[in-house]
Order: sequence, then C-alpha cells, then structure tokens
Amino acid sequence: MSFSAIEILYYFALGSLIFWPWVLFDSLRRPESHWDQAGQNRFGWIAVIIFLGSVGGIIYLLVARPELEKIKRRPKSEALVSSGGDRRIPAPITLPGA
Repeated sequence: MSFSAIEILYYFALGSLIFWPWVLFDSLRRPESHWDQAGQNRFGWIAVIIFLGSVGGIIYLLVARPELEKIKRRPKSEALVSSGGDRRIPAPITLPGA
C-alpha cells in the first residue's frame, strides 16, 4: 500500500494536533517546585512549546522532561525543598515517635 504526499501530510498534521496539546498540558501540570529543582524555566519552556509547535514539543521531550521525571521519581526523603533563588536545602526528615 503506497501513500500519496497528501495522505502523509494529513497523518502528520493529525499527529501534530494530538501531540502538541499533550506536550503543552504535560508542561503545565508539573509543579513549580519540580521546575526549580530541575533548574529549568517553566515559562521559557511553555513559550518554546507554544511558538515552535510540535518541534518545540520534541525539544521539550528530549531536554526538559527527562530532568523533570527524575525529580518526580525521587523518593520523598531525598527530595529537595527550594528555599528561593539558587540555594537549596534538603527536605527535613521526620523520625517516628518524635
């Protein structure tokens, strides 16, 4: 089965219409603290996704999302709490019975 150029363009456009909003939603749903801990600028990445469309989404998936996923998967005891600016301190550990 061979596809014409119009059919290929149609499927690419359809995929982009699904992919672009998904990537935008993924970046918007992440907490600001994850962005801070990953050292990424949330609004900068949202602007990249909006202005570059699917290409910006691919760049986000390759560059920013892996860092954000590392923060998301980090155990609570190892999580960093942002204290503002570039200074970060470890999250306090609560002991049982204390």
